[in-house]
Amino acid sequence: MRIPALLLALAAVAAPSAFAAEDDRSKCFAGSVRACSAAVEAAPEDIALRRRAAKVFLGERWDDDAVVNLMAVARLRPDDPTAHGDLAAALATLNRFTEAVAPVERALALGADDLETLQLAAIAFRAGKRWSDLVRADLRAAAKGDRLAMYELAELYETGTGVAADLGTAYDWLARAAGAGHIGAMDRLAEIHREGLMGRPKDPALAAFWQKKADDADGN
Repeated sequence: MRIPALLLALAAVAAPSAFAAEDDRSKCFAGSVRACSAAVEAAPEDIALRRRAAKVFLGERWDDDAVVNLMAVARLRPDDPTAHGDLAAALATLNRFTEAVAPVERALALGADDLETLQLAAIAFRAGKRWSDLVRADLRAAAKGDRLAMYELAELYETGTGVAADLGTAYDWLARAAGAGHIGAMDRLAEIHREGLMGRPKDPALAAFWQKKADDADGN
C-alpha cells in the first residue's frame, strides 16, 4: 500500500504544476506577456512557444526578451533558414542592423531566397557598409522584380560603390526600375535627359516623357 500511496501523493503535487504550465502556454498564445515568460521558463525547448513569445514581447516592447527567444530558436534549429531570418528581421525592426548581418547571412547560406530575406539582407549590408554584399543581394532581389533593388543598383553602379563604376549599367538599371514603376527612377531619367547627365545627350522629348510618367504615377 505504500507505493500506490506515494504515487498518488506525487501525482497530486505534479498535476497542478503541469496544469499551470499548460495554462501559461495557452495564455501566452493569447497574448499575455507574463504568461509567456512563465511558459518559456517551464518549456525552454518548445520552439513554437518561443516564437510566439518573441512576437508577444516585440508587441509590448520587451525587445531584449524577444531577441533572446529568437536567438534560442536559432540555436535549437541551426539549419533552419527561417529561424535565422526571423532573428535578423527582429534585430532590423529594432534598428540593430549590424547585429542582423550574421543571422541574415546564415539564412542566405542555408538557402533562403525569398524576396523579404533578400531585402532584409540589403538593409543590413547597407547599414554595415558591406557594399559588395549589398550589390549581390540587390542583384538577386532585382532578378525577382524588386524595383527598389533595381534603383539601388543604379546608384551603386553610378558611384562605383561595391562594384566597378559603369554609367551604362547604371542607366540600364534606372530604366528597369522606372519600367517597374519606381517614381524616383522616372524622375531621375527625366533629369538625365533634361540636363544631359551620365554621358547622355540632352533629349527634351525623353525628358518630357519620363517626367510625365513620374507625375502620372505620383498623381500629379
